[in-house]
Amino acid sequence: MLTNLHSPTQASRLYEWRWQIEVCFKHLKSNGVNLEAMNVQGREKRHLMMAIAVLVYILAIREGLIKERRDGIRWVLDKASGFEYRAVSIFLKGLDILKRRAPNLAQFKRYLSKITKGKYQLIFQNV
Repeated sequence: MLTNLHSPTQASRLYEWRWQIEVCFKHLKSNGVNLEAMNVQGREKRHLMMAIAVLVYILAIREGLIKERRDGIRWVLDKASGFEYRAVSIFLKGLDILKRRAPNLAQFKRYLSKITKGKYQLIFQNV
């Protein structure tokens, strides 16, 4: 890894943050949300679609983490490398939950109201 930073610790920390962004973009582009396939036109519309996609990503991660906390993590061992990894990613677990809980706009509004404990009810009633 090349960097112009003087501290290996700082470089490592920044790379870790950057990697989280890359994983987010992977899921948004091709691993669940398929943002590029939406073919949205216009700058404002693209920004809105990106904001919605990131919201869905965050909610999917939230739901996936809750499920893992409740049910545990199923690991798979790659015998060639000895590396263990999740059988199903946190994102995909959470996205599956979101699809079941909020398959349409009315149920998505109820879902958001439930997880925010009704704090934003005035906003949801106008959507």
